[in-house]
Amino acid sequence: MPSNRSSTRRSRPSKSSFSDKLVTMLKTDCMIVPGLAMWLFLAFILVSITYLTVTCTLFDFMFKTQPTPYLDEVFHIPQAQKYCAGNFTEWDPKITTLPGLYFLTVGTLKPISWFLSDPDVCSSVYTLRCINVALSTGLLYVTGCLMQQIHGHKSEMDEVRGILTAINMCVFPILYFFNFLYYTDVMSTFLVLFTYLLSLHERHILAAFTGFLAVCVRQTNIVWVAFFGLLVLAEVLKENASGSKKKFPITVVRTYKYLELLWVNSCKTALASRAAGKVLAMSLLKKLVGYFLVGAAFIAFVLWNGSIVVGDKQAHQASLHLTQLMYFSAFVLFFMFPIAMPHLLTLLETLRRRAFQVVFGLVVILAVIHLNTIAHPYLLADNRHYTFYIWKRIINREWWSRYLMAPVYLLGCFFIASILKRTDFVFQLGFLFCLVANIVPQSLLEFRYFIIPYLLLRLQVPKLEIWQLMSEMALYVLINASTVMIYSLKTIKWSDMQEPQRFLW
Repeated sequence: MPSNRSSTRRSRPSKSSFSDKLVTMLKTDCMIVPGLAMWLFLAFILVSITYLTVTCTLFDFMFKTQPTPYLDEVFHIPQAQKYCAGNFTEWDPKITTLPGLYFLTVGTLKPISWFLSDPDVCSSVYTLRCINVALSTGLLYVTGCLMQQIHGHKSEMDEVRGILTAINMCVFPILYFFNFLYYTDVMSTFLVLFTYLLSLHERHILAAFTGFLAVCVRQTNIVWVAFFGLLVLAEVLKENASGSKKKFPITVVRTYKYLELLWVNSCKTALASRAAGKVLAMSLLKKLVGYFLVGAAFIAFVLWNGSIVVGDKQAHQASLHLTQLMYFSAFVLFFMFPIAMPHLLTLLETLRRRAFQVVFGLVVILAVIHLNTIAHPYLLADNRHYTFYIWKRIINREWWSRYLMAPVYLLGCFFIASILKRTDFVFQLGFLFCLVANIVPQSLLEFRYFIIPYLLLRLQVPKLEIWQLMSEMALYVLINASTVMIYSLKTIKWSDMQEPQRFLW
């Protein structure tokens, strides 16, 4: 009997020892990704597999619903198939973007097609659409890394928040829906955010290259490449100031004085000695030359082409459409509502104390709505898009309906300002300038134009509560489920088309 008890006692330490070893092993750095705890690596792998499984299941369901090219795919898929067949000279004049989507698709699928000895791998509708599913899964990693790079995760809970944020950004409804169609949006978003990540990691030549690819997929991405170049410029000047023992308090970094200090300090460095000025100039040249080359190539293209768009130039002429900024503010407020909700009371109190700014802002917004609301012919004619019904039943329901949205626009503007005020002044100024350059020239109300600026703004939101992240996820999942079901089950008949037409963003 005593011997049995002693053996029982000896068995307990071994169990606790095993659990301690397991905990220790999970907390140690992963060999594959140094600096990342093993449990986080395993959690990310599990999340990636789950995300890919769910997305592939939905992809198969959506493909069975619509196995033939739909809407803009009628232009994109035949063009990609021509490139897959080696025909690089024939071009559809209705396509407005550069051929980056098709070249990158062929470059990915053609080797697989050769390896499997199956030409359909490169040219079938199914595999062409699969490109976006693969990129979307890659985007999960990119957004997770961006959150860690921007905010710096100091605890395990911060890492969990980063993973949840990455999931939410990848299931963002406007972006997620286009995983299931062969459009430019997913590839464009992936390349722009990957460019941002590479620039933050100071891989500037690679960042310029991926930025160039992003512009080849969609020309308007040039504004975001320029934005990242501006951030790099500010960082170089800041490092130069830090080298001269110049400190920048956070209260200064977030105001216009930051620009003044960067400029003054750079001038002092350049004038102090020829050697110091040369070092600064070489540092700027080394880190910015790639971005300048992309910008120069884009300018040369516009001068040669005579327009930013490639085809269908008549229907895609640049205009001044300031109301797009109002639409974007309401868009941000809606999709970030779980984030904005705790701040709404504070925001309303702030607005009450700033009566003059509120009245002035409302007057400006009402003037913009009255003088610069544009209804593109495509918006009025195509009832397959949700924007058609938002315009018809909310914005333009009555002559006075559009003006009722002014308080919502104002709240959205103040909420965007509350996010940007946590960033440095260069980011604030650059983001607003690039936002205007990206969406204001667009006559058409199209939510896809808002994807990249929305995600860049969402990346700047600091640490959130878990309930906010879960609420955001629930909102996105609900919207995604609704749009997938409406697309699959609800159809309309167009007199000039045999196939039933479906609703989408």
